[in-house]
Amino acid sequence: GSALVGDTMTFVAKVLEIKSNNTANFAITSGTKFNLGLLSSETKLPITRFSNQHSKPHRFESIDISGYTCIEADILYKGYKGPLSPHDFLVFENVGSYSIVFKPPFILPNVAILEYNEETDAIEIIKRKETYDDIFQTYTFG
Repeated sequence: GSALVGDTMTFVAKVLEIKSNNTANFAITSGTKFNLGLLSSETKLPITRFSNQHSKPHRFESIDISGYTCIEADILYKGYKGPLSPHDFLVFENVGSYSIVFKPPFILPNVAILEYNEETDAIEIIKRKETYDDIFQTYTFG
C-alpha cells in the first residue's frame, strides 16, 4: 500500500541556522525527520534549495541537514553538497506515506498541509497547523 502513496507530497523546511564544530557542519531546520516519514531514514530524498536572496550562501562539500529536536538521529538529509544559508527553504520530495500520522507532538505540534488548486490558481489549507490545545484536549488536569 505505501508504495502507491509514498510520493504524494513535498515537505518544506526553513533553514534556521548553520553550525559547525571541528568535524562536521549542521543546518538546523524548522522540520524534523518525523515530518518526512519512514522512508527518510533509509534513503536520501530528492531535495531542492530555494535561496533567501538576502545573504551570500556558503558552499558546503558536506553538511548534515537536521531537525529541530534534541534527538541525535533527527537528520533530514546527510551529506548535502552545495550552497546553503540561513533562511533558505528546502523542499523534500517523495514525502507522503505515513508522514502525516508518524510525527508525534514532540516539542512542536504538527504542521499544516497545503494543496495547490490548479483550477482556482490558489493554495488551499487541507489540514490546519495543530495547536497546543489540540494536543492537550484529551487530558484531564485535576
